[in-house]
Amino acid sequence: PSGLLDLGLIQLDEGKRQIAADSFRNVLANKPDDGIRAKAREKLFETLTEMLLEDYENGEKNLAEYKELCAVEIPATAPQAIKDQLQDERIRRERDYHT
Repeated sequence: PSGLLDLGLIQLDEGKRQIAADSFRNVLANKPDDGIRAKAREKLFETLTEMLLEDYENGEKNLAEYKELCAVEIPATAPQAIKDQLQDERIRRERDYHT
């Protein structure tokens, strides 16, 4: 999964958003460890955000997945400061989704 994540990052740098999104989805489908999962979810969220902003009509098919990615996962074992930071990110994403 880490190789797929790296591939997705390269594709994203090359401006190949749809292909990068598919790579990030493949990372998640392979059930990676928590660190890679969090990074893949973050990058997929950012990629879908860019796709929606650029061409909402085409990106509309990703709205259900995008909404699910707004729910930032907060690890139970994370320090409180990290939990607070992730909760703030979750609130920001959900607010932005509804605007």
